[in-house]
Amino acid sequence: MVEFHKLSANATKQCPRNEDLIKGRIPDSDKQFLRMMETTSLSKLAEDVRGLAMSVGELTKLNKYVIAGIIAIFVAVVGNIIKSMVK
Repeated sequence: MVEFHKLSANATKQCPRNEDLIKGRIPDSDKQFLRMMETTSLSKLAEDVRGLAMSVGELTKLNKYVIAGIIAIFVAVVGNIIKSMVK
């Protein structure tokens, strides 16, 4: 993400020269900072997404059985009500 801000006045300090940045390299201090950050690797992220997809698939299968069970209960209740009304 990049943000740009318009300054209300000219800058009074210049950024210190960093030879690594001038040569297109990442400074060691930045590398150390990035190593210390808690991040999730792409392979772990892919593994989590696969697990989530499998869970959704299992829920979809389970959903069919739940709906069938609810319909069976509904039919049984309606059948008992009709049976009691006929007597």
